[in-house]
Amino acid sequence: MTHAYPSRIDAWLVLVIGGTIGLVVTHGVLLLRTAPLAALISLGVAIFTGAIVAVMTMPCRYELEENHLLIRCGMIRQRIAYADITGIAPSRSLLSAPALSIRRVKINFRHGTQLVSPREREAFIVDLQQRVDAVRA
Repeated sequence: MTHAYPSRIDAWLVLVIGGTIGLVVTHGVLLLRTAPLAALISLGVAIFTGAIVAVMTMPCRYELEENHLLIRCGMIRQRIAYADITGIAPSRSLLSAPALSIRRVKINFRHGTQLVSPREREAFIVDLQQRVDAVRA
């Protein structure tokens, strides 16, 4: 049975990204009367940046499938077989990952390590560990 865990989203991350895009939009609006071409470029950059952020982060969720974990974050899709998972632990790593929060889960597996940030971290850890244990039983 599939169970999906949406990513936790840190408010500070939304403020940083949204604030940056907002500053570029404000800059563009302020330039409209004096430098219309620069204003259009600024607004274009803001729209392009917002679109890239959306494409790279939405949706961001972690799906526990029948025999693997499916990580979906924007265009990123990664499957990790339960049989390959060697460790699961809470983490606060700042390393780049398909995660929208620093309240993360570190998943060690045969081919490396992945960080995820499910909203319900403890429930996710328990659910994932049960599925890993069931494969090994």
